[in-house]
Amino acid sequence: MEDVQVVAMLVRRCVAGDAAAWEEIVQTYNRRIYNICYRFAGSADDAEDLAQEVFIKMYRTLASYDPSKGALVTWVTTITRNLLVDHFRKTTRTRSRSVSKFKTNPRSPTPAYAAGRPEKPCTQPWADFRRSCVRL
Repeated sequence: MEDVQVVAMLVRRCVAGDAAAWEEIVQTYNRRIYNICYRFAGSADDAEDLAQEVFIKMYRTLASYDPSKGALVTWVTTITRNLLVDHFRKTTRTRSRSVSKFKTNPRSPTPAYAAGRPEKPCTQPWADFRRSCVRL
């Protein structure tokens, strides 16, 4: 039996509910998926979380794998890449929302002004800072 047939049989066993087949798939692709996730996330904890999400996605969609369209490693890598792109988009959107909360309207009053306290210009510390930079 050639490698493609072995992988196809392994996938069929896993789809049929064979836990040992799933364990073999996880052991075979765990390092590859983790390394891709680590290169993307830069953190071991985040890489582990992302790799776990990839395996969950793989398990749920394993029945859709078609050996005639490509190798299992290609399918696994594509799932990993797509999940990482989705994760990046989601976190970028979340970061941009949290940053936009802190943006203020330049015409809106500051909290001190709204509370009835007049604001004092803060020019002296800035001038001192600029002078110290010039001296360097």
